[in-house]
Amino acid sequence: MKMKKILPITIVLFILAVTFLYKIYNQDDIESSNGYSCNEIREKYYFKHSAQTKRDFQKFDLNKQYAIYICAADIHPVIFIFSDDISKNGAKMVPYLKNKLLQANNSIEIKGILEIFYDLKRNKIYDIKNDKKLIKIFEHKIHNYNQNNNYLYAKDLNDTYHKLLIEK
Repeated sequence: MKMKKILPITIVLFILAVTFLYKIYNQDDIESSNGYSCNEIREKYYFKHSAQTKRDFQKFDLNKQYAIYICAADIHPVIFIFSDDISKNGAKMVPYLKNKLLQANNSIEIKGILEIFYDLKRNKIYDIKNDKKLIKIFEHKIHNYNQNNNYLYAKDLNDTYHKLLIEK
């Protein structure tokens, strides 16, 4: 008789745990970027990633490149496959990225922007260390994210940020 009472409770607890973990894991899922559907972008550019796709990428305006970059990054595990490509826009994209960072409200987008700035630094195009205002924006975004979200995403953001500031 006790087994009949325990089994439904166990099932309910299991379902609640799975639901909770799913929400934590998928808390930063991105459905669209710059008005483009991420599902469509992933199908066209991420899953068919090729030399031709990379050539096509350079033909798009910065808004579409950014949408492709962020949507493709929202695959678990997160991979920023176009960061080198989008950073080829050079220093002219810094104001654009600052604006996107101010609007960003999830770790994938914030980390994606960090990765672009890392590529800009690595290619000796733009070094964030000299931009005190941008550093303050990143620190504010990362601090707020650390306060309100799960540890794994926050640690990943912090690691990427420190890599950007410390590595030569």
